[in-house]
Amino acid sequence: VCSSDLGNLPYGSYVFKVKAMNGEGYWSKEYAYPFTIRPPWWKTYWAYGSYFIFIGFTYVGAIRWNSRRLRKRTLVLKAAVDDATAQLRMQREWEVRQLQDENRKNIVRTQEDERLRIGRDLHDGTIQSIYASGLHLEAVALNTSDPDARDEIRSVVGSLNATIDGLRGYIRGLQAPDGGP
Repeated sequence: VCSSDLGNLPYGSYVFKVKAMNGEGYWSKEYAYPFTIRPPWWKTYWAYGSYFIFIGFTYVGAIRWNSRRLRKRTLVLKAAVDDATAQLRMQREWEVRQLQDENRKNIVRTQEDERLRIGRDLHDGTIQSIYASGLHLEAVALNTSDPDARDEIRSVVGSLNATIDGLRGYIRGLQAPDGGP
């Protein structure tokens, strides 16, 4: 009995040929024994197909997972952009209101300044001129001996004083609504 160790053979198909010699030195006819060594299960076509399918599913799963992650990230970013836009809009509206308030204040201040200017011009120019004319007419009335002329002059001076009172009332009406100058 003779043995042979074929443990290092790679998988594949083989033919084992045997010839034996008897004690007298005669050789037997050659006997051929065909056999196949199958590959380990992890190297079979079924395993390779499973690997391919597994890798394919893994790839598709990774793509879907990444797509979901990107969609979620997009929603988060969109919400952040919407929030920032709303804040900017509110800030802009606040700034517009501030500018409108400032413009209103400037308009009121300009109107008050113009009222004061008109009041000063009326007082310093027109009223003083009318008052001076009235004083001059009173001086003329004192120097006039004609009583009718004196009465007429005093009537004109009374009209001038009434005009001065009317202008002063107009100037008071020009004062700011809060009672300021």
